[in-house]
Amino acid sequence: MRGADQSPGSKNIEPDFGLCSHLVRLSFPDGDLRPQMVSLEEIRVEGAGLAVETPYPIGLGVALTTEGLAVQATIVDCQARETDFYIQVRFAEGYRWSPSDWEPDHFYVPARKSAKGAAGKR
Repeated sequence: MRGADQSPGSKNIEPDFGLCSHLVRLSFPDGDLRPQMVSLEEIRVEGAGLAVETPYPIGLGVALTTEGLAVQATIVDCQARETDFYIQVRFAEGYRWSPSDWEPDHFYVPARKSAKGAAGKR
């Protein structure tokens, strides 16, 4: 979501979505599962997407930590891919990610489509 001061023409727009590649520690506050290092592939204002080696149940509480970031979240989706699983998490209420607070390695913000149409169309 964009605040009133973040119109599409603003020069200092913080992205609400970014692709990335950053290792984070995925841990489980209930202590039943062993923590593991996973790949953060996508980050949004209210959640993130992670590549993991094992599927996890929807609704499971997790913690994501790395240098400069520590956030609680809940798994909201888990999809099998060819060689791994992709989980989506929603950050705990009250936390909204911003690149001004923490930016992952290899961070890329895809260009937004213009109001005139998709890129490449004439």
